[in-house]
Amino acid sequence: MYLENIEDRIKRIYSSIGQRLDLDFKKHIKIEHRVDGKHGQVEISFDKEDKSFAQNDIILIIASIARLKDYLKKLCKAKGHTPDDIEGEINDSQYLQLIIDLDNRDKHGSSKPSRSGKYPYIDNVQRVLTTRTKDQKGIFDIDPFSGKFNVSKNVVIKTIAEVKAKDGELICGFDELINNAMEKWEEVINKYNLITNKN
Repeated sequence: MYLENIEDRIKRIYSSIGQRLDLDFKKHIKIEHRVDGKHGQVEISFDKEDKSFAQNDIILIIASIARLKDYLKKLCKAKGHTPDDIEGEINDSQYLQLIIDLDNRDKHGSSKPSRSGKYPYIDNVQRVLTTRTKDQKGIFDIDPFSGKFNVSKNVVIKTIAEVKAKDGELICGFDELINNAMEKWEEVINKYNLITNKN
């Protein structure tokens, strides 16, 4: 049985996670000039794109992380462990349960039972102007008349979302979900020595 290198697969997932950060500010900022009698007016709007693009980014990341489950079960079997070991690790991680629930919801609708018991869904998907890390300061200046802007290199446009339970209660933010889910998968890969060698 051929199994691709797990390190390559993890790199691909982190690459898709990184694509939530966008540095192309021009495509997200719209400046309109108007005249109201004697006064000039400028309307600056941010990210009026179709929300389905941002939602698709979120769903693709969830699917990539969730699909590691079946891959790791096969890899576990090839390394002499049982696929039930992976299921046990998922049962011990609320974040992995949420990822799998969200992926199943996208694939099958809400007809599947919820592993987490929360029947989670994604809400408030949006793109925001932010710094790469919460402790950094950033600069974003715009001249509304010329449309030119100055941006410090730690400022990005990021896709964010909330994970909510069936009753609407906030479970966690999307960053918390994917960071903790990936941390758990990496722990599992190391625990069961699932690093593969390239052929």
